[in-house]
Amino acid sequence: MNLDELSKAVRRMMTVVVVFAGLATVLSISSLLALFRSQAALERAVNERAVMVVPGAVAGEYIAGLSEENLKGVARYIGQLGTSFTPANFKLRMDELMAYADSAYLPTLANEAKKLEMEVVAQAQGRFFLPDTQSERLVVVGNNEFEYTTTGSWAFSAGGLALSQDDIGRVTVRFRLGQSDQRNKYGVKILRFSAVRAKGAQQ
Repeated sequence: MNLDELSKAVRRMMTVVVVFAGLATVLSISSLLALFRSQAALERAVNERAVMVVPGAVAGEYIAGLSEENLKGVARYIGQLGTSFTPANFKLRMDELMAYADSAYLPTLANEAKKLEMEVVAQAQGRFFLPDTQSERLVVVGNNEFEYTTTGSWAFSAGGLALSQDDIGRVTVRFRLGQSDQRNKYGVKILRFSAVRAKGAQQ
């Protein structure tokens, strides 16, 4: 190897070293920036955690996880949507109730709501269900799947006039906890809903 070839080889090696050093510097800076961004995102997640309030939840301070009372609160709220309404807010409450329905159960629930709407509109009917908290039962029926039952007084009115004051209602809500989405921000999926009315004080 003569002097010119040796000189060229040295220059090529120097070029490779410089390029490698430049790439290493860029990668190091990028890694540091990514690390700082990740740290900032983590701090925001810790310091600015979103607080999700379960509908119908009892007022108070809650720790992570769901207690039996939280789950009863969810079911109690759902039960109220389908049993307590006026002609003015009926559609809004049914729309919210159906927003929580599981996709397989939605057609059934929508059909029942449509039939109920005809009765409510024809009679200008209002209803108010007051659950007896002592009668509330919550049973685990599967993985993240629960069934809530309760009884309570159920008052009916038509055209602003009371039809009954001492009827009894029995409400059953079977639901599953799943992933929240834009339509169902709480992730509650109704699998079955029923409200049965008994005349007078009969259970």
